[in-house]
Amino acid sequence: MAEAHSSISLKELAAYCGLSSATVSDVLNGKARSKRISPITEKRVLEAANRLGYRPNHMAACFRRGQNPAIGVFLPDHAYAPVAALAIGISEAALRDNIPLNFYYGLQDGDYAAFLDHVSINGNCGILSYRPSFLAFEDKIRSFTAHGGIVVMLNTPVMENLNVKYLSLRNYDAGAIAAKALLESGCSEFHAFCTHDIQGGQRETGFRDTLAAHGFHAFLHEEKDMKVCREIIGGKDGGKIGIFAWTDYVAMELYRTIRAAGAMEKIGSSVRIIGCDNSPFCNSVDPPLTSVDPAFRELGFAAMNYLLECLKNPDASRPPLPEPRLVRRESA
Repeated sequence: MAEAHSSISLKELAAYCGLSSATVSDVLNGKARSKRISPITEKRVLEAANRLGYRPNHMAACFRRGQNPAIGVFLPDHAYAPVAALAIGISEAALRDNIPLNFYYGLQDGDYAAFLDHVSINGNCGILSYRPSFLAFEDKIRSFTAHGGIVVMLNTPVMENLNVKYLSLRNYDAGAIAAKALLESGCSEFHAFCTHDIQGGQRETGFRDTLAAHGFHAFLHEEKDMKVCREIIGGKDGGKIGIFAWTDYVAMELYRTIRAAGAMEKIGSSVRIIGCDNSPFCNSVDPPLTSVDPAFRELGFAAMNYLLECLKNPDASRPPLPEPRLVRRESA
């Protein structure tokens, strides 16, 4: 293992432990058993590495394997907060380990081709990506992984016959959190405005299942069906109405519709609204929007770490997924 780039080098760690650099390197690379290093020595090295803040230099390790230590990150071209939070989390983890990144937005065929051509010359490394729509993607990725490349797909359905890793937001739990919050706020009628892609569908299912477990029915609507929203808020007075929007942007459309109907005073009182993604503007609207933060930034950080671990060990264990959380504001 190469020297660390944080507070202590491999050589310094070895001196601290009173061992050779080769022995410490074998322990840190998981080779203690194959090299017949005693469990006591292994434990001593690992505890010292943790205590002193040792981190391996992933870049040097890539160079040593003849790999280009660049990571291709392919994200949707939506200029909105969740993608930005994901990119920040990825960047934070890469910066910590001094790994250069190549960001591409739009999931374009040409971007994948350019990156893969680049690494095919310098040696394979890694890709973090959402799933693009073009069919040629699968052939490119199949070839990339066959030559030693590591691919981690984000928020993507499992694809058959591809040797890739998967990490996704806990979207089902995000919908469940919204349902529990609306139940706790005293709502007796429940509506969800969602799309049916992998994220929206899972959030809707979590919302519906949680309400069903408590004996309530969820009325499910398409995300753009604002006519239904007008009918909901114009109904007879009675119990509180709880509405879940699968993104904060859909929640903003609900706000717009309710404002046009002259019923904004209902939000936060007889109508409770919860969005999802915890976008920055949630604090700026009136009333401020309660939202579920699905942990995009934390997912990006975990995904980057996972990719780096897989570069060392392709069978590395998948990390635990970050937990979503409710950010309460006046709308619910």
